[in-house]
Amino acid sequence: MNVYELSRNYWDYAFQNPDKIKPNHSAMYFFAIEHCNRLGWKEKFGFPTTIVMEAIGIKSYNTFINTLKELVDFGFIQMIEKSKNQYSANIIALSIFNKAPDETHTKALDEALIKHNSKQSESTEQSTDSIDKQIYNTTNIPINNNEAEASEENISNQNLESFPYQINPNSENKEKSSAKKESKVKIFFFKQAMIEYGFNKDLVDHFIEVRKKKRLVNTEVAFKNFIREIEKTGKDKNEVFEIITNKQWGGFEAKWLNNVDQANLKSALSKPGKNVHIA
Repeated sequence: MNVYELSRNYWDYAFQNPDKIKPNHSAMYFFAIEHCNRLGWKEKFGFPTTIVMEAIGIKSYNTFINTLKELVDFGFIQMIEKSKNQYSANIIALSIFNKAPDETHTKALDEALIKHNSKQSESTEQSTDSIDKQIYNTTNIPINNNEAEASEENISNQNLESFPYQINPNSENKEKSSAKKESKVKIFFFKQAMIEYGFNKDLVDHFIEVRKKKRLVNTEVAFKNFIREIEKTGKDKNEVFEIITNKQWGGFEAKWLNNVDQANLKSALSKPGKNVHIA
């Protein structure tokens, strides 16, 4: 069974019978092909109602039944055994389509597409995008064809110009490179960064609690700005940090120390290791 042939026959029939084919037919038929493929191309297989309805977006059981019956009538599906109710599966088989038009009519869709592309290209002479015309009347490189499964090695040895679609050998490498970059995204931990910088852990906990109450965001940018201002003071970082926590500041600028009582500040900075209480 050739999935490409099933697909092509379906769309030839759909083009010849636009009054019969509806979107539900296409969705159900190609889900049936997909389901059959996943079951290893079984000749007969169960077609579970609830799964099919969920997969193709059909909400009504009556719509499901009517769509399946019409696909049987069109000749695309054979009904082997009908389900007893909506909670059991129909047993079906994919048909070798025998209701397609003759060879002259099967070319109708090909010719229509070629004529459409030709007219479109003539009416868009100033367009910057290229318009690809259909060249091949058969589907090329059947990846899932059991009789002609093409490996990457076989494809690389063939002339790529003979294929309707070009294969970009760098696309896979780009995807892997992008995935590696995403996996290396560094997560920033504000508290850990404060402790690693050398701040007292208890004071860090207090400082973070103050920032939380003030609804301040603990980002890497906020951390770097805070450290920059601490270093601007030229003072011991933990002595300055004690003043900050005692003043209940959620952030800090070096110039703020100018507003602190100079006598208390001098006393505080001259006694390292002791808690500073500045009014």
